[in-house]
Amino acid sequence: MAWYQVFVTAFPDIQHEVRATIQEGPSCVLQARVTGTHTGPLASPAGEIPATGKPFVLDYVNVARLDDGQIKSETYYWDTQSFLTQLGLM
Repeated sequence: MAWYQVFVTAFPDIQHEVRATIQEGPSCVLQARVTGTHTGPLASPAGEIPATGKPFVLDYVNVARLDDGQIKSETYYWDTQSFLTQLGLM
């Protein structure tokens, strides 16, 4: 997942805590919390955002569709405003 490398670069101490999972047929929902400290550059559509040194805590939900035990599609939902506010970017 190339998009995830962007977050590993910006938040080298990134940690995920799975809080709940639900699976029904081919659909799987994961509720989790991610934490980290912005100590590296964060690539964004508007350009690179320099490290702020600020920590963040963010809850998110991942909805995945499985086929033969493999993830075929997935969508992540999180509060972008909360994320940017915690980093002092909003």
